Amino acid sequence: TLRATGRRWVFWVVIAVIVIGAAIVSFAAAGSSSGSQRLDPTSAVPTGAKAVVEVLRTQGVEVLIVDTSDAALEAVNGEWGTTANPSDETTLVIHDPNAFITAERLETLSGQAAVTVLLEPGFLELEAFAPGISTGGVADGSSTARCTSPIAERAGEIVGDDLTYRIGDAATDATGCFPDGDRFRLIALDSDPDAAVVVLGATTSLTNEAATTAGNGALALGLLGQQPRLVWLLPTLAEVDGSAAPTIGGLSPGWVVPFASLAVLVAIAAAVVTGRRMGPLMVEPL
Repeated sequence: TLRATGRRWVFWVVIAVIVIGAAIVSFAAAGSSSGSQRLDPTSAVPTGAKAVVEVLRTQGVEVLIVDTSDAALEAVNGEWGTTANPSDETTLVIHDPNAFITAERLETLSGQAAVTVLLEPGFLELEAFAPGISTGGVADGSSTARCTSPIAERAGEIVGDDLTYRIGDAATDATGCFPDGDRFRLIALDSDPDAAVVVLGATTSLTNEAATTAGNGALALGLLGQQPRLVWLLPTLAEVDGSAAPTIGGLSPGWVVPFASLAVLVAIAAAVVTGRRMGPLMVEPL
């Protein structure tokens, strides 16, 4: 009867409702945290960097946040704010934790702004902007400037768990600050007098939760407020070239083809086994 059928299926209906509810909650949580990426200049979460950006704006710095390298290049060399072609008065901040920007596009950005600040740069960024600099691991705790950089000296001491970088023999124009042995949390390069580069591993100083600790805020505001204009590049999926339509094979994981082939073979084998007749039919009285 209908009632009996309902009793048999009530358990699975409840399970399905629970699973669907959990999925909805998970998607909602993911959507609410999508703008909470670390060092996001628009995020007010503890690991975001909105506080530093807002302070810079109150100090008169024009801040533009972009999500593609093309938009950053246009902003550095184009007209925005109150001045046209402000590349010689612009600081470019690049934070690409997902490595969306290709080596070719990094080369086009190199040397464009008066100051380029690389936040936790990877191999490609170091090759394009700071050849001779290599990663050096993580350092925690506090560190003092111990260098001749006026910005670092004003900050004095910074605190945080930060990445460090090493200065190679090829980087003869590099100055390391906030050392940890032979590693540094900040390295400034001035090979090009019109386009200085700063490699910053001490990114904790930019976060909302740590900007007011020790000299963190002074370092953050000093680095990013050197010029009257600031372009902050935080690449998203918009950076990825979408001109060519992706193929099914390119979108599929590597295990799909062998799994599908095996499934086809199993289906053929099952059809042969189940469809095989052992002989002519015979009638047996029961």
